[in-house]
Amino acid sequence: AWAADSQSVFFVARQADRNEPTSTDTNVWHSMLDGKAPHSPTLGNKGSDTMPAPSPDGQWLAWASMARPGYEADRLVVQLMNLKTHEKRALTQSWDRSVGSIAWAPDSKALLVTAEDVLDNPLFRIDIASGKVERLKLAAKGKTEGHVRNVSVLKDGRLLYTRDSAAGPA
Repeated sequence: AWAADSQSVFFVARQADRNEPTSTDTNVWHSMLDGKAPHSPTLGNKGSDTMPAPSPDGQWLAWASMARPGYEADRLVVQLMNLKTHEKRALTQSWDRSVGSIAWAPDSKALLVTAEDVLDNPLFRIDIASGKVERLKLAAKGKTEGHVRNVSVLKDGRLLYTRDSAAGPA
């Protein structure tokens, strides 16, 4: 994922050592384009860290994180880090869902995430100041949300996404 200023990238990698076959420890890495070695803000977590998403205003990095190493079915909690102060917090620790994707609203004040909810995979809006989660209604009245995927947020706030359900393909 490209940083807002296009001067660096965020990516996910696993340490390639003799423990790799049994490890669930993946980390988010930040690499400047100046040739210096990348650094990781997630090395302290021995579980999985994935889906890095830098905010459009360049102030925040969001990612999904599993706390328990070796437990692939652990819940993916959205983590948020201020890129200037490096202060981190678990944004969705009290939410009982595991995120499937992360995208930013154009104003960098909210995240748009997918998560399983009963038999659907709808889109949710998470306010980054309060952590309040709101399920968005994208389907016509009386229709199921189905499975929302491939969410892209346009600069004007409109969304591009695919949705499939029992009623039709994506």
